[in-house]
Amino acid sequence: MLSVVQNPFMELDHSGGLTWDGKVAIVSDEHAGAAGGGGCSPDSDSQVGAMWYYDMSRPRHPELKGHFSLPRVPPANSLEELERFRCTTHNWNVLPTRDRSRYIAVSAYYSGGLAAVDFTDLTNPKEYAYYLPQVEGENPDMWSAYWYNGRVHSNEHASQLGLSLFKIAGLGSGNVRFFADG
Repeated sequence: MLSVVQNPFMELDHSGGLTWDGKVAIVSDEHAGAAGGGGCSPDSDSQVGAMWYYDMSRPRHPELKGHFSLPRVPPANSLEELERFRCTTHNWNVLPTRDRSRYIAVSAYYSGGLAAVDFTDLTNPKEYAYYLPQVEGENPDMWSAYWYNGRVHSNEHASQLGLSLFKIAGLGSGNVRFFADG
C-alpha cells in the first residue's frame, strides 16, 4: 500500500476514481448510505455527501484540495418528504476532455438529479450543468450518471423512467474525446 487517506468529513466513502491523466483522485461521500436521508443543502460549501478532490502529484502523500456539494434542495411537498431526500454524490465518471488541463465529472445525486461538475480548479469546483427530472411532480432517485461518447447515461427509478440518455451543451466531440467504436 502506497498511502492511506482518511477524511474526517466523510461518512461513507462510496466511489473513487482518477482523472484520465492520473493527477487527481476523486472520492465521493454517500452520507448515510442509500437508505438514509440527507445531504440536501442550498449551501455549496456543505461537506455532507460531497465529491472530494485530491492532488496526486505525490502519490504517497495525496493532498486534499477541495470538494463539491450539490448547491440546491429539490422542491418538497412536505417536511417529511424533505427529510427523506438524498442529495449525495453517488455513481459518476470523469470525462476524457480534449483540453487535458480541464476536468469535468458527471454524477447522480439521488433526489438532487444529475450534475456535471467542472473541477479544473480543485479548490473551487463549479457546477457546469444540471438536470432535475420531475415526472408528474415526482422528484428523481437517480443512482448513476456515466458519460460515453457525448451522452450521459443515467438510471432513475422513482418515476419509473428507467434508463435515460442526456446530452450536455458544450460537452460534445469538439471538447471531449470520443471512443472510436462508440
